[in-house]
Amino acid sequence: VFAFGSSAWCLAMIFYRSAPPEHALLAAKLLYVSPVVTPTAFLLFGLFFPNEKVNKKIIFSVILCTLFIATLTLTKNTVVTDVISPAVGEKIIIFGWAYYAFYIFYYPTFFFLGYYIFLKKYFRAKGNIKKQLLCLMIGTALGSFPGMVTCLIFGTFGVFEYRWLGSVSTSFWTGGVY
Repeated sequence: VFAFGSSAWCLAMIFYRSAPPEHALLAAKLLYVSPVVTPTAFLLFGLFFPNEKVNKKIIFSVILCTLFIATLTLTKNTVVTDVISPAVGEKIIIFGWAYYAFYIFYYPTFFFLGYYIFLKKYFRAKGNIKKQLLCLMIGTALGSFPGMVTCLIFGTFGVFEYRWLGSVSTSFWTGGVY
């Protein structure tokens, strides 16, 4: 699921960057919906790792939140409402702030919960599991933090020039998980 989310995001970035103005809105929606599975997979992985049983209500709640965010992202005039394609420079994504607030809350919350779970498990673990957890946290942090900063935080404030760095950082993310 991690590889799918990372790959989908990278492919969506290529589609978005190369999309003509008439397809820019669809490309932007795909760019924002494609990585939705990544924080969900991270959180679920944290819950299940190394071989934990997880309450089905928690799993259902996490998946339901993800489906809500994905649906919201693809719905007309919600998260991404328009794209301005200037003759020179980066495309400018216009957000529907009432709905975008859900989007920008979802990502850091799911990542924070995932890191919190991994950190709790790290302090209780011993031996190889402890080493695996440390490698996992460092590797995923090297991928998730640059992605959230350059795409989510900078994008929120209209700074889109560094969005490519988020896609590049997915190689660290994938490496950290595997």
